[in-house]
Formats: sequence, C-alpha cells, structure tokens
Amino acid sequence: MLLFTLLEIKRQYSLRQPWGILDPLILEDARSYSIFALRQAGYLDSTAVGFLAVSSVITMSAPFFMGKVIDIIYTNPSEDFTDSLTSLCALLSGIFLCGAAANATRVYLMQTAGQRIVKRLRATMFSSILKQETAFFDKTRTGELINRLSSDTALLGRSVTENLSDGLRAGAQASVGVGMMFFVSPSLATFVLSVVPPLAVLAVIYGRYLRKLTKMTQDSLAEATQLAEERIGNIRTVRAFGQEVAEMEKYTNKVDYVLQLAKKEALARAGFFGATGLSGNLIVLSVLYKGGLLMGSAYMTVGELSSFLMYAFWVGISIGGLSSFYSELMKGLGAGGRLWELIERKPQLPFNEGITLGKDVFRGALEFKDVEFAYPTRPESSIFKDFSLSIPAGSVMALVGPSGTGKSTIVSLLLRLYDPISGTITVDGFDIRQLNPLWLRTKIGTVSQEPILFSCSIAENIAYGAEDPSTVTAEEIQKVAEIANAASFIRDFPKGFDTVVGEKGILLSGGQKQRIAIARALLKNPKILLLDEATRATPTRVIQLPTATETINYDVKAFGSSLPVKVMEALKKASADDQLSVQVDESGWAWLVHKERLIIWKIGQSAVAKSLAIMVATSEGSVRYWPNLVHEGSYTDTFTDFGGSLCSFLTAVKGGSFILSSSRGQLVRLIPDSSGKIHQHALPHGQGMFSGIGRKVSSLLGILSPGNDALISNVLWDRERSSFYMLTSSNLNKWEIDDSSERYILSWDINKILKEPITDAIWGSESNYEDIKGGVNIQYMDLKQNRDGLVILAAAWHPGDRPCLVYYTLITVEDKGYQMSDDVVVEVTQYNPTFQSEDEVLCCLVVPDYFSHAAYLYKEDEVFACSTGTGRISLPQEKIIFGIQGDSILGAGSYNSLPIFFAKKSGLLTILSRENISVLPEDLEDALSSSIAGPRSESPAFDATGRLEVIAQEDKTKLLKAAFLQYCRKDIVNAQSMVIELFPSNADLDSDADLDRAVTQISVDLMDDYPASDPRWAESVPEEAAGFSNTSLILLHQLEDKTKAHSFFIEFLHQVGAFERLGSFPVRGMPMATRLLLCEHAEKLAAAIVLKNHHSRLPELVNAAILIALNKRECDIPPSLTPADVFFREVSQIDSIFECLLEEEEQILKDMPIESIEWAQIVVNVNNIIKDMLQAACQYRQSRASLYKTGELPEREPEYIPWTASSGLRTAIMRQHGVILKVVYPQVDSNLRSVVAEQLVALLDCFLDGYVAQLKSVDRLADQERYSSVEMEYVQKRSELLSPLLSLGQYQLAAALAEKYCDFDILNFSDFLFRWYLEKGKRGKLLSQPIAQHGQLASFLQAHEHLSWLHDINSQDLQKAHRTLQTLANMETRYFAKKKTLLGLSKLAALASDFSEDILQEKIEEISEQERFLLHQETLPEQLLAEKQLNLNDMPVLSASQLIDLFICDENRRANEYDFKKALDLLEYIDEEEDVDVNDLKLKILCKALQRDGWTCSDGGDDPIEASKDSIFVKIIQKLLKEGVQLSEYLPEVKDLLQANELGNLKYNAYFEFVLKANYELYVQGQT
Repeated sequence: MLLFTLLEIKRQYSLRQPWGILDPLILEDARSYSIFALRQAGYLDSTAVGFLAVSSVITMSAPFFMGKVIDIIYTNPSEDFTDSLTSLCALLSGIFLCGAAANATRVYLMQTAGQRIVKRLRATMFSSILKQETAFFDKTRTGELINRLSSDTALLGRSVTENLSDGLRAGAQASVGVGMMFFVSPSLATFVLSVVPPLAVLAVIYGRYLRKLTKMTQDSLAEATQLAEERIGNIRTVRAFGQEVAEMEKYTNKVDYVLQLAKKEALARAGFFGATGLSGNLIVLSVLYKGGLLMGSAYMTVGELSSFLMYAFWVGISIGGLSSFYSELMKGLGAGGRLWELIERKPQLPFNEGITLGKDVFRGALEFKDVEFAYPTRPESSIFKDFSLSIPAGSVMALVGPSGTGKSTIVSLLLRLYDPISGTITVDGFDIRQLNPLWLRTKIGTVSQEPILFSCSIAENIAYGAEDPSTVTAEEIQKVAEIANAASFIRDFPKGFDTVVGEKGILLSGGQKQRIAIARALLKNPKILLLDEATRATPTRVIQLPTATETINYDVKAFGSSLPVKVMEALKKASADDQLSVQVDESGWAWLVHKERLIIWKIGQSAVAKSLAIMVATSEGSVRYWPNLVHEGSYTDTFTDFGGSLCSFLTAVKGGSFILSSSRGQLVRLIPDSSGKIHQHALPHGQGMFSGIGRKVSSLLGILSPGNDALISNVLWDRERSSFYMLTSSNLNKWEIDDSSERYILSWDINKILKEPITDAIWGSESNYEDIKGGVNIQYMDLKQNRDGLVILAAAWHPGDRPCLVYYTLITVEDKGYQMSDDVVVEVTQYNPTFQSEDEVLCCLVVPDYFSHAAYLYKEDEVFACSTGTGRISLPQEKIIFGIQGDSILGAGSYNSLPIFFAKKSGLLTILSRENISVLPEDLEDALSSSIAGPRSESPAFDATGRLEVIAQEDKTKLLKAAFLQYCRKDIVNAQSMVIELFPSNADLDSDADLDRAVTQISVDLMDDYPASDPRWAESVPEEAAGFSNTSLILLHQLEDKTKAHSFFIEFLHQVGAFERLGSFPVRGMPMATRLLLCEHAEKLAAAIVLKNHHSRLPELVNAAILIALNKRECDIPPSLTPADVFFREVSQIDSIFECLLEEEEQILKDMPIESIEWAQIVVNVNNIIKDMLQAACQYRQSRASLYKTGELPEREPEYIPWTASSGLRTAIMRQHGVILKVVYPQVDSNLRSVVAEQLVALLDCFLDGYVAQLKSVDRLADQERYSSVEMEYVQKRSELLSPLLSLGQYQLAAALAEKYCDFDILNFSDFLFRWYLEKGKRGKLLSQPIAQHGQLASFLQAHEHLSWLHDINSQDLQKAHRTLQTLANMETRYFAKKKTLLGLSKLAALASDFSEDILQEKIEEISEQERFLLHQETLPEQLLAEKQLNLNDMPVLSASQLIDLFICDENRRANEYDFKKALDLLEYIDEEEDVDVNDLKLKILCKALQRDGWTCSDGGDDPIEASKDSIFVKIIQKLLKEGVQLSEYLPEVKDLLQANELGNLKYNAYFEFVLKANYELYVQGQT
C-alpha cells in the first residue's frame, strides 16, 4: 500500500511537470511520510494485521457463499435442498461470527497503536523544539509551534494509524472483489470496471488540491492560535487599553479565513465523494444490465449474478474507503511537511556538546576580544564592532549606558544564546564555543530585565534555578528568599511559599517578580551572576527634596505658602481611582478639579480677587459663569452642543469672553454681557464669499462649525497680538480676536511642513535614513510661546526600532502675521525614553519665561528640564523624578517667569537652575558691564547740557544699567530696589525727566552698541582684513541680539514699575512719548534686519547706498572693517539709507540704456528694499502695540509722527512715486508694470498709514486746529498719490487703497467698484456708499435683480422690495430653502411697507398659501429623506405630484393616516396645466392606503367594523368627516375602488371586499 501511495504521488505530479522532472518538495514529503510510516510499523502489532486479514477474507467470501445458497434454492427441488441449506447457513453463521470478532480486535489494536505513535511524535517534536538555538525562537512564533504540537501531530498520527488500517482493509477488499468478479464472469467484470480509470484521474486532481488546502488551513490555524495565545497570555494589557473588542475582531477575522478554506475543502470533498458514490451506483447498474443480458443467454445463473452483484457492491464500498484513505493521506502529507521540517532541523548552536571544566579550573574570568555581533533577525544592524572587555574572576562590574547600546546583548552572548559574528568570548581562557552550552548555563545565574515566572508556586519557581529542583529543601529556598529581600512579602501571602503566582507571574507585582527571580538565580550559587537591570521594577529609596530625586543642575523648592484647607481636604479624600487635575495660571491663580468640585485659590501676590470672573465647562458641554469670584452664589448656566464631541479646553480671551474648544476642533465664543447672560457663536473656519456674515448667521441659527477627523492637542491665547491658536494632530490654526468678533487667519499644515525637519534632525545621520523616514510616527502634543515664536512639543518614534524610543522635540516657528516663517528650529531633547504603547508617549510642556529659552517637559512622574534650542546658551538638560512614594504631578503652569508644578503629596513646587546665567546675549552683557565701569561718549540723540547735569545723568544711567543687568541675571528683587532708590515715585517731575533720559540713553546704547566680541573691531586685527563682506553672518547675529536685548529692556521696565512713569523726550526737533520712542527703536532694528538680508542678495546696490550714507556723515572706515560693519552698527541712523538708495537708483537710470534688462530692475530692487523695511517696521508697531502701552494713557501726549512718516521719508516716497509713474511705467512691458504698480501701492500704504497714526495722536478736543491742518494735508497728499493710479487703469489697486483710507470721492468708476465688492464677498459694502454714489449704485443693481431689493430696502422703497422678492420667490425652483427664505423676506417687506390694509391682507394671504404648500415638503418624514438621500437644504422645489408620490411610496415605510391625508390635501395644488387626472391620482392614494393594512379574518366571525377601525383607510375617512367633507362626493364609488388595478391582490380578497363595503355603508351612506 505504501508503494501504491508513492507511485500515485509520482504520477500525480508528473502530470503537471515534464516527465521525469518531479517536484523535490513533494517527493521529500512523500519520502519522509513513508519513512515515518515504516518507523511506526513496530507499533502496529502483527496480531492487528492478522486480524485485519482474517476479517477481510471472511467479509469477501460472503458474496460467493451467498451465491451458492441462492443456486441451491433455485436449482434443487423443494423437498431435496432443506438439509443442504441448513448445514450451509449454520457454517456461514459461525464464519461470520469469527469475522466480527477479528474486526473488533483489529479496531482496538489500531486505536491504541495510534495513540502511542502520537505520543512519541509529540515527545520527539517537543524535544526538537527545545534543542533549537535562540535565534530560531526570534523568528518563529510561539502560537505556531503550539499548533504544530497539538493539531498537526494529531492529524499526522491519525493518518498513519486508523487511516492506514482503513486503507489497507479497503484495498484488500477491492482487490479480492475485483478478482472474484473476474472469477465469476470475466466479460461482465471487464464491462463494469471501465468506470475506474476516470475515477483514478479524478482522485489525482483531488489529492493535489486537498494537500494544498490542508497546508493553507494548518498555517491559518497556527496564526489564529498564535494570536489567541498572545492575547490571552497578556489579557491585562489588552484590558488596560480597552482593546477587547478589537482583539475579538482580529481573532474572528483569522478564524473566518480558516472557515473559508474549510468551505473550499468541503466543496472539493463533496465533488469527489459524489463522483465516487456515482461510480459505485453505476457499477451496480452495469451489473444488473449486463448480467440480465447474460442470464437471458444462459451464460450465468441466478446465484452467479447475485454473487457478482454483491462483489460489485463491496468493490464500490471499498472504492469509497480508498477515497477517504486517499483524502486523509493528503491531509497527513500537508500537516507532516511542517512537522518533519521541525523534527529534522539541526540547531545552529550545539545543544549538549563540548568540553566541561573541572572545579579547580573554573574560576569565572570573562573576556570579550574584538567581538562583532548583530542579531540574526537584523543582520544589517550591528550591535558591537571590535568590542573588547575583560572581567577578572571574583570581581563586580557594572555596565552603564543608554537604552539600546547592547547591555542585555552581552548577557545573551555570555549565556551563548547567540554566537558572535567575529571575535572571541572566553571563560577562564577557554572559547565558549568549545564549552558545553548546557554545562555553562548551569554555572551562570541570571536575572533578566523582565523576569518570567512559571504558573506554579513561589517555592517551585525558586527551586527551578537548581540543577535538580527535586533535591532542593525548604530551608534553602527560604534562605535565598531572605537574601533577595523577598521573604517578607512572601510570608504575607496566605499560603506563603506555596502561593501560585499565575501565568508568567501575573499575580505578582513587577518588583516581587524580580525579587523571586533574584532568589532563583542565587539558589544555584553560581560562579558567574548576571543581573540585567534586575532592580528596575523594585522600589528605590530616594531623598525627598521635597518630592523629587537628587538633582545635579537644578533645585526643587516649595513655592508659596501652604495649601488652602479645602485643597488639602480634597487631596486627602481622593481615592486612587479619582481623577484629579490642577491648573496654574500666570495671573497668579490656581484651581483644582476633583469629581464635580472646583477649588480656586491665589498663589501670587499680584492676583486680585475683586474683579475676577470665572467660567467653567464640563466635558459634556455644561457651562457655568461667575461674573465676580467674590459673589460665589451669583452665576449663570448655559449649554454648548458640539454634536457628540467632548469639550477639551476653555480659554479666557479678549473683552472678558471665553473660547470653548471641542476634542474635534470645533470652537465656540462665549461672551457674557453686563446682565450675566452668555451669548455664544461659532468661530469661522475659513474664508470665502460668506466669511463676513458667517459669524452672524451661525449665531442666529445656532449652527456650530463642523468637526473634522483631526484631534485637538492644545490651544494658546496671545494677549499681545490678540491671536488665538489651535494645535491639532495635523494643523496649526490661527484667529485674530476682537472684543466681539473673530477673523480666521491661517491654517498651517504641520504634518506636511514639520515632518521632514523633525525626522532629519533625529535620524538624518543614519545610513538607512531613506528607509527610516517613511515609517516615522509623529504626534504633536502641546503649544506654548516665547519671544522667538511659537514652541510646539512633538514626539517622534519609529515602530521598527528595537527597543522603541520616543524622541521629544521642540519646534520653534515665528508667526509673521498672515503666514508662518519658513525658518523652523528643531531642538531634539535628550529625553528619549522607551515605551510600549502610545499612551505612554503623552507629555506636556511648560515655557515659564517669555524672554528665555527654558522649557520643561513633564509627565505624571517626572520632569525634564531643557531649552528650546533658539538661544546661543542652552540650559543643562536633566530628568527630575517625582514619582516617589506614590507622589505624582497633577498639573503645571508658570508664574512670575517660574515653572510651577503641583505634586499630589508636596503641593506647589518650582524648579530653579543652579547656574546664574544672564538672559542677555554675551556681547551685550559685556558691553553693558563695561559701560557701567567707564563712561561712553555722548550720543548724538541728546542735546548739549551743562557738565554737572551730564555727569549726574550719566551716573543715573549707569545705575539704571546696573539694575537692568541684575534683572537679566534673574535678581529681580535687587533690580527693583535699585530702581526705586534711583527714581523714587514720590519725587518731583525732574526725577521722571531723568528717568526718560536714562531709559532713552540705554535704549540707544543697546541699539548702537559696539560688537565687543567681533575681532575686527579690535585694534590688533590686521589691515588686510578690510574689504567688502557681502555675507557677514556676524552682522545679522548682532542685529538679532540687539533686538533680544531691547525686548529684555522693555520687560525690565515693566517689571520694576518704571514703564508706567515714562513721559516724553525730544526727537527730531519735537517731543515724543518715550514709550513710542522705545517702540521706534525696535522698529528700526526690525528694518535693519530686513536691510541686512537684502544686503546679502543685492550687495552691489546696498553697498553703494551705504557708502553714500557714510560719506554724508563723514564717517571714517577703519581698515579692519567694511562699510557695512560701520553702517549696521549704528542702527539709530538706519533711515538715512532711503535717500541714498534713491540717489544710487537715479544715477544708474541715467547711466544705463533703457533697452537693457537691468534698467527697470534697479527700480524694482529699490522698491523692494524700501517696501520691506517699512512693512517690517509697521508690522512690528501693530503687532507689539500692547507691549508699549501703559495702564492709563496720559490725557495729553505729544503729537506722534512715526519715523516711517518723517519729512525725509515722505519726501523720498513722493520722489519714488514720480520716478515710477513718469520714467519707468511708460517704458516697461505689462508684466513689469503690474510688479511696479503693486510695489508703488505698498509704498503708498506705508505713506498714508503714517498720516493716519499722526491724525490719531491729535484727535482730541484741545487739538482740533492741529487736527484740521494735518487732515487737510493728508487729504491733499492722498488725492495726489491715488489719482495717477486711475489714469493708468489700475482700478483694483486704487480700490483697495481707497477702501482702506476712506477716499471714495475720487473713485469715478463705481460699476467696477461694485463688481469688485461682489467678487471679494463684500456685499455689505454696497449699502454703505456715500449719498453721491446712490444713483450709480441703483443703476448697477438694476442689472442684478437678485440684489436690487437690498437697495430698495436701504432706500426705504419697501413695496418695490416686496414685489422683487416675491417675483424671485415665484421664479425659484432650484432650491427649496432659498424659495422659503425669499417668501419670508417678501412677507417682512410687505408688513413693513405702507400698503393699505386690504392690499396688505391680500398679499399676506397669497404668500401664506405658498408657505402652506411648502410646509408639505418641509414635513417630509426624515426616514424617507434619508432613504432617498435627500436634504432639505439643497433639495429643489417639488411639485404637488412629486410630493404625493413621496408621501405614498413604498420607501415611506412608517407612513400613517397623516401622510396619506397630506397626499390627499395636495390634490388641490395640482396645476391645471399638468397632465394629471386628479380623480385617478386620488384613487391611487386610497389604494396605496388600503394596501398598508392586512385584510385577513382568522375565524370569519369578526365584526367588520371593529376589525377595520385601526386601519389607515378608516382613519383617513374619520379625518375627512371631522373636516366636514361630503364623502359621497369626495370618495370614489366602492365598485370603482374594488376594480382599481392599484389594489393588486386585494381585488380578489373576499373578506376585504366585505369589510370595505361595510365601512362604505357605515360612513358614506350613514353621512347622507
């Protein structure tokens, strides 16, 4: 039979491949199967084979003897065959009893032999698995091996025992049966067996397919088992993250795939066994047909035919048995392939081979020499290269390093779990590759990072470390437990050392497991003890500072006074599961939320409670507002609906209002009024045609901004710029906030812009960077701000890293108003812990000081101090652990430029750097220090004064500088004391004047400071260093440092209370408010930075202008410096460049031919320089205005003329205006004309903006005369500058400036202007035109009928507005909502008009009738609209016929009498012009109503009226009766109704006919 199997397999695969070329894998499986079967032959008792032969022979002899019995009956006379028949039957009965006994014995012996084979197979398999090297288990999943041990071995064992037995029996019976068939009748046997060859071909095809399916099924089962084993084994992790449902779905998908394969197998088996069954029946039929013919010809007797028929029957059964055998054989081959691969696999590392060392030789000295190693699963990622290490015997050595550097790998190599690629590892001078690994591991004790315990008692787990656990005594176990500090907690268990620890020790804590693992390692008293972070999970004793571990660079100190009693009570009562959160606000307030309780308390001295308003919101959207914290019982409640999303952030913004944010990025502005009522509206989420009215409409209709898939991470409110930012998982959004309105500014795609810089900063140096960057995950977590811009906290990790580290980065980007800067600074912190799940990645950020680069990352149990990376001096990076004795951080914030953390046990804490580092740049720090030591030369910004006064003033200036330096070094207290002593607040006015002089002097000194660290300014620099340097980075850094120093100085003045006392100071021959002069200095620094950038791009032009400026000033240029060095040092004179640029431009225009490309380009370049400098200054002035405001402005400040509007600059712009329009514009092409026109408009914008600022400064009653004079000059200049734009046809540019600066008198192009308003979505502007424009506006609107009603209303012609709106409503068919709105507006216009009472009533009734018709469409069932995928907001206006069809259609599954009544009511709206018969439509409606009810009678005795009282049809009749409708006239005749085709099968329902006629009789005839 085995030979037959081999031949069959060979033939099967030869059909698929060229003859003689066999599939080596198939032959290998067949060979292994045959060898395995032969090896198991010893387990198949010869007795079982003998009994098999006996039972088969007896079974196959039965047909022959049966035939003889039949012949005896039919061929002998009745009186002669009785004795013969009796003796023959008795003999046969005995034989059959013997056959049954033999068969039963065979089955028993085969079953027991099969179980022995499976047992031996599993033992061999398990032994082979345990002998494999560790790398094998790195690649192979545990679940797959378990499936092979359980499922595959059972399948293969059954295949070679029971299946083999059944196959042998079926084969023997088939062979004997065929032989006997030929013995009885050769001709009949030949005819019948012609069906066998096709069946053999089918068997070959089926076997090939089944084997393939079996392999796929077993592999799929292995995957499912692996998934189940892993998830069940880690059920606590699954449950902790709430992933039960997801894991159920995963496992269901796996077993669903197994089911699909099983279905394919079932289909194949069905076809195959159907065919074999058919072949058996065909054999029997063939026997009857052919045998009947032979009997008719006297070639066969009845007995012979009966014997043949029974043999044919047995052959058919045997063929079926062979089919089952063949099917199971193919399954065995499929399952056996994987098993033989595992059983025959030779481990790459020896299991129990090699030398062992004697006790006198083995000391435990270890040495690594030039070791190179990479894990087999990651051969391309090297762990060690040329690694050498020597550890003497008897010594203790600790290996320290960050995660992933190979500490655990050293342990694995010493245990010889892996072999190094090159180099040697020796123990006492012997290469461990020569030593017996099994012996070596018995001499080494090891405790891994994550120790695994077995599911048995603690004692058994500890004893497992011994060479023979059965010999270990209880005393030995207790002793090592004491050493490992585990005995105390073990004895606390009820069962002590007999406590079962659960699977993998799950019933113990991490520290307890590690203690037991240490005891297990110590039990064997090893020569070598390897501890791989063996105490990482055990408690660590730390000194409480008050709450953190000891630190190197920082001090952790308590902040403020003790906590309020209510806060301490809440902390004490809170259980471990309670959610506690604390927020610290920079205003000096903190609040704690515990369950439904809110506690607010003051932490800073500057916090005042008298006017503090509080608003709180729950995650579900309930909002409560207290106008005054003092009156706790006076509050207002409201609710905000985010459509299912939870509330995430509530932020106080401008005007005493708040912004509430949902988790999906929806924003609602909450504005309390004086009465305490809260008004709310959604913030706009984009710009477009309706952006101007979007806020009002959403407020009116209660529409909230739609959510999106991006989750909100944090929000930020910038008080200075009145800007609100929202950081989501994909975008950074910005709004500008006014007292009652908002404007959406930008949406910055952080995923697109930041991913590459972050990835490059972390992994850019890796050799496989291109492969890495595609799989990097980045999560944006927090958003803060400092003076350098917005600071974003992001976490990045690559799932393929092992171990997986998360890298925390700080990204700084500058907000430039309407766009974000292209320059992004990415600081990769040294905080990169390992993590297991994304929940562990969550981290928050604190940036305590706006003017410094300090940053603090914090989680629940630790804080990481670092810097944003934008400063030249970085703070030391250090991790500070807070998770001590159950302590945890509940929240954080900042106050008074200090980071504040709230710890559950220690309260409010702050972290202070031990280094007293000044926040000033080094150059300016040195310059200020030296200026205090020795006086500088007088600044040109000051008028000459008496010598004594100058000396006194210089002394005050020096002392104020010294106070400023103290502040920069964070000694705020001393700085404030010095200022108060130097400029006492109760002194006379001269003291304040001295303060103005000193402040201005220091500001100018900072602006014009000499770069102390630049060697080119030193006298020792060689003369050959001179020359033009076009790309000097030093200059740019100097300007940036001066800008930072200026910001620090303004903050210093605010902090010490000096800014509020500033008055005025003479500038450009007239007084100016000192606060505005300080702003001017910062504006000039911003303009200087822009000029320096242009200097790098256009060196020839800027250098030429710089030389002209220096020559005018008669400045000497030292040989070691460039003209640019000298010019950019003195920033106060930066405005002199404008006139010099124009002089250079005019010279080039004269010298260069007009035809050259450079001729016009010089004007474009000069325009760009002037425009960019002025815009930078104006933008700084507008964006930082709040920084230069005092609490209360004085009643009268001097007139303010910005430096960008000085007489010299105004003259320069007028001069350039003439050059552009008269010289350049006529000579250039259309493209260049557009460019220079836009540049000119930008220059004019800055020009006019200066006049507006000047006008605002004198817009007061006492200065009306001056105001009128300036305004007259302004209007004249405005007209002179704008009019030429009209003559050039630049209407759009002129319109933009005219709108901004309110000059419509000169715009004689109204039609263009109105169209421009429409295109820009500024329809509201159409109604705000001056009276002079109304005629032109009316003409324009006549051509736009859909807008003319707006003008009619504005002009109070309400009758005309009504007619226009009604006409538009009658014509509207495209949008139902629009038609309804137009009708409503038309009714409002009519009611507000002066129509007479009769006419008004008529018009209102006409409109109401149309509204009643529209009401039918508005009340269409929601289920029907959803089914039809319709929406009322964008539906067309439907006709009456269309509405009727919708009300009565089958999709309206919930239709009731109201729907059908509405359909009947709509009949009156059928237009005569429509080709519809109203009576036919009414009949259709009634038939549809009748079909909605079941008209059956169970017993035939029901009262028809009672049975139909709840039907829709009867309820419709009752409604008609209530409305007074004459039914006999309204309803069709009953016979017409019964004959209607729309009734369908109801026409033939006698009971329905009976009930309908009865109801007609009751209601219709009863009414008459």
